[in-house]
Amino acid sequence: MRAGATSKHMTTRFVLLLALGLASGSSAEAAVGPEARGWTEEDRALAASDKPGSLARPHALQKQELNALCRDLQPAPTELNAPEPQAARRVFAVSVPTAKLRWESFGDSLELDRQRPLVALDGWLRLQVLEAAARFKAQGEAQDRLKARLKAADTRLDVVFVVADAREINPCFSIAGSESYTMAVVPLQWNLRGGNTELASARGPSYDQYAQWAYPGAAKLRLRATAAAGSVNEKALNAAVRRSAGRFKRCANKVMATAAGTFVVGLKAVLTSDARLVNVRTEISSADGLGPCFERALRSVTPPRPYRTAEIQVVVEVARGG
Repeated sequence: MRAGATSKHMTTRFVLLLALGLASGSSAEAAVGPEARGWTEEDRALAASDKPGSLARPHALQKQELNALCRDLQPAPTELNAPEPQAARRVFAVSVPTAKLRWESFGDSLELDRQRPLVALDGWLRLQVLEAAARFKAQGEAQDRLKARLKAADTRLDVVFVVADAREINPCFSIAGSESYTMAVVPLQWNLRGGNTELASARGPSYDQYAQWAYPGAAKLRLRATAAAGSVNEKALNAAVRRSAGRFKRCANKVMATAAGTFVVGLKAVLTSDARLVNVRTEISSADGLGPCFERALRSVTPPRPYRTAEIQVVVEVARGG
């Protein structure tokens, strides 16, 4: 058996997916994202870097790599819930000549015929797209000019992609007797180029999932205090908690210093009528081992005097992005 060949079961499963339209871009919904696929912090670091295989610098796939890559992409047939092969955790790119592609007009846009595989690397690679195919905005005369440009010999479609979830199917195989490989892919970006000029670009449905995962944004510490029972001035209570924000932040610093760490911790305490916080405890936590530190930080707060004994809750969160 060739290194790029796959087991009968996995090949049959992939062919069934093709027949059902699940491997031909019939769905515009985003595929499973990297977090759900079990990609690690090391994978995130690569995706966010400027190294080959990252979002900013996809690995330009070469035909001499296909045999080894398809072999490495094969899932372990005897392991249940096995993680994806390391080879699947990169961003790739290939160029497809556009002269023989079929395009359809949809009002103000031009869409690639998703039922036809994309042939790249001098016929050695056929891409089966698992999401909506490329669609470029163009209308009227601009669309006519773009259609004409697509027939030129130097016009190409650059496809930036990740391979399909290798825990579900073997995303790459070569049928016996064939010199070419078929690869199921999730497109992240499409770029139309004429010579050295970019003519149009579009993003796939999954692009935002991967970009937000790779670039989660700066860490922000959020504190929110409320009365769980009894009566207390919540505005004054929140102001008191924020005055101790430095203590809470020291507990969170290790997570905030990571590339993408987040957590939520829920604390509860009894606020006595003489403005003391007692029975401080952690109710919920997604931050392993940090509960006691946040409990000490809450005990350091000088709260407002309640109207009568009350129970308060404080949510401590490290969030990313907006």
